Amino acid sequence: MPRPPSGNITFLFTDIAGSTKLWEEHPDAMNTALERHDALLRQAVEAHRGYVFKTVGDAFCASFSQPGSALEAAMAAQLALQAEPWQDIAPLRVRMALHTGQAQERDGDYFGPTLNQYEAVQLFIARAQAVQPSFQVTGQNAPAVLQICQQLDGIPLALELAAARVKVLSVQKLAERLNDRFHLLTGGSRTALPRQQTLKAAIDWSYDLLSEPEQALFQRLSVFRGGWTLEAAEAVCAGGVVAAADGLDLLAQLVQKSLVEMEERQGEPRYRLLETVRLYSQEKLEASGEAKAWRWRQAGFFLALAEQAEPELTGPQQQQWLERLRVRAGHQPAKPEPGAVPGAGGSARHVAGAKQPGQCGLGPG
Repeated sequence: MPRPPSGNITFLFTDIAGSTKLWEEHPDAMNTALERHDALLRQAVEAHRGYVFKTVGDAFCASFSQPGSALEAAMAAQLALQAEPWQDIAPLRVRMALHTGQAQERDGDYFGPTLNQYEAVQLFIARAQAVQPSFQVTGQNAPAVLQICQQLDGIPLALELAAARVKVLSVQKLAERLNDRFHLLTGGSRTALPRQQTLKAAIDWSYDLLSEPEQALFQRLSVFRGGWTLEAAEAVCAGGVVAAADGLDLLAQLVQKSLVEMEERQGEPRYRLLETVRLYSQEKLEASGEAKAWRWRQAGFFLALAEQAEPELTGPQQQQWLERLRVRAGHQPAKPEPGAVPGAGGSARHVAGAKQPGQCGLGPG
C-alpha cells in the first residue's frame, strides 16, 4: 500500500457533477455507478503512485509527491470514466482539480491552508446551490469564488452568509463588495442564535467576552497586516491598560480564544489575525480614536529595525540579517499619513521615503 507523501504535495480533488439530482432521479442506478466510480478512481490514483486519503460521499481526495503523477492520474481516470459502459444512467461527469502546496500529514490525513481552501470552496458551492439550485462554478466565475473563499479566510459562517447572497448577486459582484463585508454578510437563518445571523454579530460575541486589556491588545494588533512576532507585539502594543509585563499572557489568551492564529516558522512562533478578524479589530481601533497613534508606534518599531539592519547587509552577518528580514517579508505595514501625529511630519517623510521598511523586504514582525 502506498505511503502518504509529505512536504510539497500535489492534491487531486474530485466530485461528481450534479450528483444530488442523479441520486433523486436514479437512486438504485447511482448505488451501482458510485461503486464503479470509486473503483476506477482508486485504480487510476494508485497506478500513478498516489494516495487516497479521504472520500466524502462521491468526493475523492488524493495526494501525490509529484505534480506530473497527479496530472497523469487525473487524465487516466477521465479516460476510464468515459470508456465505462454505464448501466441505466448517463455517463458520469466528474470534476477534477489539482493544487500543489505545503500540508502536514497526520494519521493518514492532511491539514493546512491548501486543504482548508479546498474545503472552503466546497462549502461555498454547497451553500450557494442550496439557495440557488442552478448555481454552477464555471471558467468565468471560478476566480471570483476562490477570491471570496480566500478573503473570508474559510470561516464557515462567513461563507454561508456570502453564499446566501448569490440569489441576488453574481459571485463576481459579491467578491467586489467584500471590502464592506460586515454590512454585506447579514441575513442568516432566523432560527439561528442572534450571533449566528450576521458576521459582525458573531465576532461581537467573542469580543464582548474579552477583558479590557485583551480588547485593547486585540484592537492594536490590527496594525499588523500580515503577521507579527512576540517581540514586535510587546514593543508596539504595550501601554495604558496593556502592561508590558502582561503582553505574552494577553496574547496567549487571544490565541486560546481563537481570535489570533499562531504558527511556527523555523522554530520561531509567529502570530496573525485572519483578515476578516483584522478588519473587525481595525474598526474597533478606529472607533477608539487611537488608530493613528498606534500606527505610528508600529512604523517607528520597524523603522528602527530597518536602520539596525542596513549596515549589517554588507557585513559578515549579512546572511543572518537577510534571513531575519526574509521571514518578515511580505507584510509591509501601512504608511502613516504625514502629519497624522503632531510634530511627526519629518518622521512620516522618513518612513515613506528612502528608509521605508518595505525597501529592504521588511514588514511587521
